[in-house]
Amino acid sequence: MSFSFFPTGFRKPRPFRDQQNVSVTTHFCFFVMANESAGGANRVVRGSLEAEGTPTGGAALALVSGGKPVEPLTGWLEPYAADGRAGYCVYLEPAQPFEHDTEYEVRVRARTTDGQNGNPRDCSWRFRTEPEEDRSVALSLDLSAAPVKWQGQHFAGILKPQFCCSRSSGLVSQYELMAQVTKRCPGAWSLQRDWSPTADYWDHPFFNGNPNVCRERETRRVARMTEGDGSTVLHLGPFFSHELYGLAADRPLAPDYCVGDEVLVSDKASFEHATVVAVSDADGTVTVTKLHRKPADWVLDPPNAVPLGDDPDTPGKFPYVPQCCLRKFQPTGTPVYYWSRVDDEWDLVHGQFGRRLIVDFMASPVDLSTTGSTASARGGSTRFAQATEATVLHATTCRSTNTSSPRPPRRA
Repeated sequence: MSFSFFPTGFRKPRPFRDQQNVSVTTHFCFFVMANESAGGANRVVRGSLEAEGTPTGGAALALVSGGKPVEPLTGWLEPYAADGRAGYCVYLEPAQPFEHDTEYEVRVRARTTDGQNGNPRDCSWRFRTEPEEDRSVALSLDLSAAPVKWQGQHFAGILKPQFCCSRSSGLVSQYELMAQVTKRCPGAWSLQRDWSPTADYWDHPFFNGNPNVCRERETRRVARMTEGDGSTVLHLGPFFSHELYGLAADRPLAPDYCVGDEVLVSDKASFEHATVVAVSDADGTVTVTKLHRKPADWVLDPPNAVPLGDDPDTPGKFPYVPQCCLRKFQPTGTPVYYWSRVDDEWDLVHGQFGRRLIVDFMASPVDLSTTGSTASARGGSTRFAQATEATVLHATTCRSTNTSSPRPPRRA
């Protein structure tokens, strides 16, 4: 087993390895991840997790013991999974400042369900705190000058770091305090710029709050690939969470894919176009023109792609990353919708607390994008990717905002 402080992308430990001039009031945030094991899913045993911080030449400071922050530290350990690996995200706030200009070593120990212990070379890192210095700032101000008449507002609105997170992140009590101020000052916290309704899957390391409003009816999950004579055979199944969009697990392939259709095959990092050459409902396969990448090069469903548990305050349950999927390209697919997260969040912030919503449609949903993956054609996120067909994205946006056709009745 190994510990990863960089499970995916930007998720470095805080303070990061060999960081200099770290604030003496810093907090800690790091990930403890288990490698896959030959016997199947492998997980970090929470009760075995220990962590300590040791200044050079000083005594060790216990940070985590038995899977819990050591008092007087505060913080939490939350289950986390990425790239087929499961573990914990650890967040800690020390009660006292650290020493100035001092190097600290953080060491983490744990075991996994397969009985292996962490490699000491992989579960420690160092950082150095800032030197003590005078940080006073001189400010000259001419009070005889004409004042600047600013037309903006302070404390007029809020921006959340995810969409459906008010309950799961414990923000409702803060909203109630804000509402008391709004009664006396109606302009205070009256606006809310929310996360994009077109956001999909998990793109936040700590919680699952994207709305996942839209998928395409024809989308299928690629469970396995094999190569034929000049072709690639895709062995298909329903995409994860298909039931939330009213789609049956045994929906036949033939109505959705026809010989000659241009399709998109994509995993979380890459995509290719192909043409359908055969469809078999009996075998659950769609055969396409031969893909450039070999079957072994595609990222199919990793273990732990779908979280075993999800926040009960957040409707629905979605995979961490877009799994390898087959999607329509030309002709385009048929959008299907899921409204529970939008209704849950906006019934609260708008219906109960009366905020005016500033809605930002940043980009195409994954299923409607030109890539069908978290990688855009230019190497960025699908958050900024283009739609396969502008008219389809326009119809989806109109459906989401009730500007063209009514949404289905809200479920009780």
